[in-house]
Amino acid sequence: VFGQPVNPPAPTCGPRGRQTGKKCLRLSAGRCSRGYAAVADVLWAEEQARILTALGRIEGIEATTAWPREPPRKPVALVTLAGETTTDRRDDHRYLTELEYYVRVFAAKSADMRRVCSAVDDAMSVLGYELTFRWEEPGEGWRQTAMRYRIYL
Repeated sequence: VFGQPVNPPAPTCGPRGRQTGKKCLRLSAGRCSRGYAAVADVLWAEEQARILTALGRIEGIEATTAWPREPPRKPVALVTLAGETTTDRRDDHRYLTELEYYVRVFAAKSADMRRVCSAVDDAMSVLGYELTFRWEEPGEGWRQTAMRYRIYL
């Protein structure tokens, strides 16, 4: 009826979470990013932790957020945030967020590089990430392959 307040629709979290009251089961801190004022840092920080955990399960590598200072003795997977963009807003609140991460793999041997890059692709795919870009850089004593992955939350 015209002139009467309208109740907003029931909150939802979208494809990756379930809404229960005002707390989202997908987020452990803050409130839901789907329109209930979650701190943006919580979303990317939790995703980064999820990625590091998954990559840390790959045998024979070190998963980290710190750049290696010298040629690595074992392969290193470096995870950094490439971008966070609000792709959809509903009722003046963030509803859908695009996150992109770089995963850079450093290795001294080509065979290690191929093995680790394949394992990283598998792990990121299981987490729901799509590979959007890859490039390789040769180096003295070590090589680097950088991959960019994207997900919508």
